[in-house]
Amino acid sequence: MIPPRTIDVQASYGLHLISSQELVDWATDAIVFGCDSRNLRLLAGLQSPFDSDEVKRLFKVALKELQIEELPAERYVPTYITSILKAMLNREIPRNEALRCLADLYTQQNLDRQLQDFSNLYYAKWDLECYNEQYYWRGAKHSNIDKIIDKYAMNWLNEHAIKKNS
Repeated sequence: MIPPRTIDVQASYGLHLISSQELVDWATDAIVFGCDSRNLRLLAGLQSPFDSDEVKRLFKVALKELQIEELPAERYVPTYITSILKAMLNREIPRNEALRCLADLYTQQNLDRQLQDFSNLYYAKWDLECYNEQYYWRGAKHSNIDKIIDKYAMNWLNEHAIKKNS
């Protein structure tokens, strides 16, 4: 039994994009979900201020105790993209914020090609909001940029479907 959000949390952890508090929250959610292990309970019981090394250690040990396989490094970026796009399409986070996260990751990941279009969409939308003109995405205008973003996100998700429990 894999707790909700585990794969997303592993991807964020692998990309160094998750806080100690978020790992503690995941542990608490895992216990509520019905998982139990010594280190999971220890992780869930931590309070701020955190020793980040201890939080990371407990997270890794808790995953092993729960017999949850480690997410392979090559899945970190696609899993993170999937998580962000689903949240955006479900209106849990605004388009600007979702695209900013992916554009920032594009830079942090040394211009990883699988993130480039998201960076271009972010700057196209930003330019259209600020200047009403953009040169990042062919055919994008103020009147259609949101539809372009949503369609691109849905197509990306369909083409990169990830089987996961999240």
